[in-house]
Amino acid sequence: MMSRLARASPDFCVIALASLLFQANPRSQGASPKPTIVTVDRPHGRVAYTVDSKPVDLNPTDNILYALNKVQDRMGPDHPVLVYLDPQARVEDIGTVDGIAGKAQLNNLRFFAFTGNDHLMLREIKWAAGPPLSPGEALRGQDSRPPIIVKVRRTNSRLTFKLDPNPAPGKDILWGLSKLVGERGAGYPVVAVVDDHCPLADLRQVPGIAAKAGFHNTRTFISSQESESLAEIKFCTAVPISLSPPHVSACDSPQ
Repeated sequence: MMSRLARASPDFCVIALASLLFQANPRSQGASPKPTIVTVDRPHGRVAYTVDSKPVDLNPTDNILYALNKVQDRMGPDHPVLVYLDPQARVEDIGTVDGIAGKAQLNNLRFFAFTGNDHLMLREIKWAAGPPLSPGEALRGQDSRPPIIVKVRRTNSRLTFKLDPNPAPGKDILWGLSKLVGERGAGYPVVAVVDDHCPLADLRQVPGIAAKAGFHNTRTFISSQESESLAEIKFCTAVPISLSPPHVSACDSPQ
């Protein structure tokens, strides 16, 4: 199983290394056990999990819920669990793992995405789910101006953007945002609404393009077609993979 996954995904070696670095100790070995590491990857589009470097399958006695139930039984509900997501994991995989951990009664999860060309850095992911909202309603109370909205989705694996308002129909998104920054100013609110079937890497697209155009007030929301809701998401300060991951979230200074 391990060799099949390693061949399937070029990033598997880095993910496996992260798991091995943070293997959890049982409660009997000390008052502060190391966290359990869950990795999420999508080699060839099919979701694949490991728990403490051990691949889990999708059958009734070897799946992610079964593995997390065993962690909860052994370590307790407050045991720390770090979830590491490959950039090609889908946005929806965050909510899927969170829901499965909830079923296992594990309530101390943190989510990280690999970043950088060598995937040896991590950015913590924070999000806040809420009731169904339009992007304009989501900004109400923080900025009275209707935001510029960029919708992001994948159509037959092709990344597409829909800019509203669009002052340059037929041009690419950078062209349109560059025109808008000249009309409205660098501090005008920009909202990215990313479909949750997109890869995690797509969450960084609009903030990067908007920054190139000159905007510095961009927020990103996940859009769930199933629940018709939005959740704001932030990538936080990048930290290196190490034997001693920070116990305090780096999300005090999101980037």
